[in-house]
Formats: sequence, C-alpha cells, structure tokens
Amino acid sequence: MAAANDEITGLRAQLAEGVNRADRAEQAAADERELLDRLIREFGEARRAADEAARATRADAAAARQQTDMLRERLNAMQEQLSDAHAALEAAASAGARAQQAEASRDAERARADRAEQGREVDRVRADGLQSRLDAMQERLTARQEVIDAAETIRQIDDRRRTLGRWARLRAAWRGE
Repeated sequence: MAAANDEITGLRAQLAEGVNRADRAEQAAADERELLDRLIREFGEARRAADEAARATRADAAAARQQTDMLRERLNAMQEQLSDAHAALEAAASAGARAQQAEASRDAERARADRAEQGREVDRVRADGLQSRLDAMQERLTARQEVIDAAETIRQIDDRRRTLGRWARLRAAWRGE
C-alpha cells in the first residue's frame, strides 16, 4: 500500500509537471499567435505599399509615354515647317531647344520610373522576407500545438484515473495498466 501511495505521489508530480509544461506551451503558442498576427499585418501593409508604388510607377510611365509622344509630334511639325521655308529657321532653332528640353524631361521621367520600379522591387523583397518569417512562425505554432495536444492527452488519462475508485486504481496499477 505504501509503494502504491509512493507511486501515486510520483505520478501526481509527473502530472503536475506535465500540466505546467502544457500551460507554458499554451502561453508560448498564444505569444506566437500574437506575433504571427502582427507579421501578417506588416506583410499586408508592405504588400499595399508595393501595390501603390506599382500603380504610381505605371501612371508615371504612362504619363511619360504620353508626353514623349506629344513631344515627338511637336518635333515632327517643327521639322515640316523648317523644310517649308527658310524664314522659319529661327523658329526651328527655338523648337530644337524645346525638343532638347523635352528629351531631358523625358529622360528625367524615365529615371523617375526606374527609381519607382527599384522601390517596388525592394518592397517585394521585404514582402518575401516577411512571408518567410510568417512560414517559420506557422511551423513553430504547429509544433506548439502538438505539445498542447500531448498535454491534453495526459489530462484525459488523469481524468479517467480519477473516475476510478481507489481499489480499481490499485488493481489497474497491479496489472500494469
């Protein structure tokens, strides 16, 4: 009887340790869930910023194309005037200067579109990094859930043991169940 009591005491200590570990695992899983939620929000914000940068880049590129087309049309009109009359020589020189200015403006717009594209790429890389962190957190959360499931199994076994009477527990212990 004393040996059975000692064994029951040992089992109770093991059970208490298992319950404590399960409680710590549940707390860690809650912390992981909170971190995962925060990372998901950050990922969404980064994705929205990347989308916004992409939209701005496309709009800038379209405006630059439109401006380039407009400038090209103006340049063609000025070249026609130059071929029509010698008197329009001064006007052609002025148009040439404006064409160079338009080219510089177009080049500046292209450079701006390139910078915007690079910014979008940086945001995409950051979003990929956040996705990797999110995947790692998901794996850790899965591992923590397995620990919680094991603790639940231990609790169920303890509940079943408590429902048995003292003699039934002693008989089960004697049989090795």
